[in-house]
Formats: sequence, C-alpha cells, structure tokens
Amino acid sequence: GNEMKNEIINVFGGILNKPGDKLEASVTKSGNKVVKISSGDGLFKASKTVYPNGTVHETRTYKQ
Repeated sequence: GNEMKNEIINVFGGILNKPGDKLEASVTKSGNKVVKISSGDGLFKASKTVYPNGTVHETRTYKQ
C-alpha cells in the first residue's frame, strides 16, 4: 500500500541521487531479507540482512 509508495519515493530522493548509485533488495529462498546500497563514486557501501529468526546483520564501508 501507501507505505511502499513512500519508501520508493524516499529511495529516489535520498539514496539514488548520483550517477552509478545502486540499490539492491531481495528476499532469499531461505527467507533472508537483504538490502545493499552503494554510491557511484565508491566512497560508501552498506548492506543489511534480516534473518527469519530476528537476527540483523549490518555492514557499512565508507571513507571519512
């Protein structure tokens, strides 16, 4: 519904704003929800995995 529409607008407004910026989201066969983002200039990368048991694994790689 509406929440998804707002999320999509947020993605286009915030994360995807320069050439080469990338956003990838999927649900694996085992039920893991995975989101990966990276900036086109290579200065920022992040990923978040939410496992069915509630465990969350996040990574961030960036230059200061």
